[in-house]
Parts: sequence; structure tokens; C-alpha cells
Amino acid sequence: MPDMSRDRSGTGKSSLVRALVRAGAVYYSDDLAPIDPDGLVHAYARVPSPGPEDPARRLIAPPARPGKPPPLATLLIISTSFDPEATWEPRVERGARAALLLLESIITARDQPARALETARIVTATSVTLSGRRGDADVAAEQILARLDELAPGPLHPGALLPVP
Repeated sequence: MPDMSRDRSGTGKSSLVRALVRAGAVYYSDDLAPIDPDGLVHAYARVPSPGPEDPARRLIAPPARPGKPPPLATLLIISTSFDPEATWEPRVERGARAALLLLESIITARDQPARALETARIVTATSVTLSGRRGDADVAAEQILARLDELAPGPLHPGALLPVP
């Protein structure tokens, strides 16, 4: 079984995922992200839940696609939470700081710490981690996708995102 990364409830991840999908990203998950031993992220599709940032409390279903999307290498890890007063000015986290941010979300970390550490090492070794509080989800989504374009110019499966709290 792969390790699972789970974000804390109430941090605005569903709102950010909806904004990313509206901006063109492919929906993989807004809650759990299964990570295999090679560090690839697998889809865990379910209907994103509405949050406090979405006053209409709309549920946006993931687009219907035949079959399950392929697993992805993680290029960008986002560690953020919603703050209505914030402007997203993320810090680049590297090495142990990036791994610790990811470890906070790996649900096997308590029961299987060595495995969780190895997963965090593999994933953070090949990705960029950005952290910081953010305001509007649509503004942050555009900035995130622009950063992803900088990291991997050319054709890219735009779902290569793993939001963490």
C-alpha cells in the first residue's frame, strides 16, 4: 500500500483545488494523495467539498474521464492555508524543511516513521516546495500554475500538484 498524504481540514485546500481546476489543472484529489514507493502521486478522485471560502457552498464534481489518470511525479509541493488578509508570497523550502512540511501530512508517519521519511526524501528530492499563507484561491492558483510552467516548460500534465497544509 502506498503512503498517503492527507491535508488538515479547514485550510482551504478544496477551494484551492477548485481554483486550480478552473485555471486548467487536472483534478486528482483535494484530500488524500496516495504516494507509491517511487514517489509518484496517484489520483484519489472524489467530489471536492465546499469550504468557507465558497459562500455559495458549490460542489464542483471532477470532470468525467474514462479510466484513472496516470500517476505523476511531483514537481511542486504547496504548503499553504487560507487567510483572507494574506497575499500569497511563498517561501521556497528546501531539504529538511521541505521534508518536514510533507511529513506533517503523511498519515503513516507515526506507525511507520522510516517509510514516511523515505517517502518524504524521495518526493522532496525532485520537487520544489513553496510555503506561506494565501488569500484568494483564484489568484494563488494562477501563481501556482505559472510557477509550475517555470519548472517544466513545454507539455506537462497540469495535475502535478500535491497540496499540503
